[in-house]
Amino acid sequence: MPLYFGFPLSVEETIRIININNLINDAVKKYYESSNNRRSNLDIDYFKLLEVRKYLEKNSNLKLYSTDKGQYILGYEIESCCDVWNNFVDVDNFIETLRQLTIKFENDLSFLNSNTSEVVFERMENDSIIMRHPKPCVIQWN
Repeated sequence: MPLYFGFPLSVEETIRIININNLINDAVKKYYESSNNRRSNLDIDYFKLLEVRKYLEKNSNLKLYSTDKGQYILGYEIESCCDVWNNFVDVDNFIETLRQLTIKFENDLSFLNSNTSEVVFERMENDSIIMRHPKPCVIQWN
């Protein structure tokens, strides 16, 4: 089961906190115009997701991972944590990994001029919750 490190967000909230609303709106407008107005809202939502991912790939180390419930995780995948067959990680090493990811996450958000003073966290199959100056989370999703 993969572990993720970051914020559980919607695509719209990701767009808002990394301050690319105008960029995405312009891209959507061009996309909509090029399709002769035949795009559904679902097409536009998926297009926004692709544009956000493209922006993040070009401008940061952050990624936007998706779950099957419409929730997204802005952050990183924690690789090689452990498995039950042959890979165990010492707790001290894992805590150090989390410290390093925290620094990397904060630096990446800072580089993007992100506004994280108030962030809406999406909870799977539950109401969203407003967080003030949140710290990144470790999130398991399978």
